[in-house]
Amino acid sequence: MRSAVAVALAVALAAALVSCTHDTEKDRVAGVVRGYLEAFARKDTTAMARAYASTCHVRPAELRRELDRLDQPLRIDIRAIDVTLLTDTTANAVAHGTLFVGTRAFPLTGAAGNEQFHVIRTRGAWRIANCPTPAAGG
Repeated sequence: MRSAVAVALAVALAAALVSCTHDTEKDRVAGVVRGYLEAFARKDTTAMARAYASTCHVRPAELRRELDRLDQPLRIDIRAIDVTLLTDTTANAVAHGTLFVGTRAFPLTGAAGNEQFHVIRTRGAWRIANCPTPAAGG
């Protein structure tokens, strides 16, 4: 009887540890997305470029040219970041909240309400994998 209790306790402890690790990774993924969005609001193109995976080949100067088109102040209100489909190397994240451009407000989830960040782990760090597309004519 004691061995059955010990096994049950060991299984419960292992499940709790896996859950804690899983939550920690979700927090790390959410942290990358939050950091990127906050850098965007500050127009910190160096921090924004760092958030992308190296396969995106993003340079701060390119991001600066795009952000310079926004001559109004930016502010961001992040209510939550949902992380889904988490594996050892990939995840999806959706930020909920509002982006303010001057006095206009836009949902972080986009007009369709479904914009996702695809995040990958490279060299032990989580990075945004959906690369920005250049502006038309730029």
